[in-house]
Amino acid sequence: MDIKIKSNFRFTVAAIEYTPGGELYITLESDSGDRVKQYEYTASLGDGAAVSKPVVSLLEYARGYYAASGVKEKTRDCYRLMCRHLEAYGDKAMDEVTTEYLQGFVSHLQGHGLQVGTVRLYFQKLTCVLHEAYRDGLFDDRVLQRVRLPRRERRKRRDGLVFTRETNQRANAVIKRWCRAARIKKTVTYHTSRHTFCVLLLTKGVPIYTVQRLMGHSDIATTNIYADLLNRTKAKAVCKLPAIPGRTAM
Repeated sequence: MDIKIKSNFRFTVAAIEYTPGGELYITLESDSGDRVKQYEYTASLGDGAAVSKPVVSLLEYARGYYAASGVKEKTRDCYRLMCRHLEAYGDKAMDEVTTEYLQGFVSHLQGHGLQVGTVRLYFQKLTCVLHEAYRDGLFDDRVLQRVRLPRRERRKRRDGLVFTRETNQRANAVIKRWCRAARIKKTVTYHTSRHTFCVLLLTKGVPIYTVQRLMGHSDIATTNIYADLLNRTKAKAVCKLPAIPGRTAM
């Protein structure tokens, strides 16, 4: 008897069992580094319907991936934004994710006016999700190899460099020395000034769309992250006020 098995992930046949009742049990094993996943397929050679593996949604898998990971809140926000675009583009079952589908997602991101760097960042997050799906035996990572991402455009500086003496690494070394002298334990880098600039603008009441343009954010949702942080900071400040005697908390 010639048995052909078609799957969307790499596997080895761990066991084949044929019962007198006409049931054929095939156990496929996917060896993914430090983890081994097994999937059982039951096919009937007589009466009865075949039993297939459960359908796994790409969007739900992606949400579960970043929710269970130990990434920082800022990185998690990036995954949330990527999933928001993925939901707008259209979810697919994991075994239906093709090169054409992923290439279409790239075009979807570009069609929403996102800058090349943002498109590449979101797709990089999706790639992390798909690599994890491959390790779980749910995805063939060869599909990713044929996806073409937009290239970063080189910008010509008409007036040369703004800072001509110090490199970013040298500036960070100086800032680190300043922080030690001031007994500041928080990690502060030259890039931190960009976040400070954004928060100060919002604190001074500058409209968020103006802040978006000044920061160069292609997606207003990115600027909203700073606004949400500012609102939480204000709420904490109000909670520090003493309670009014004789009044219960609302």
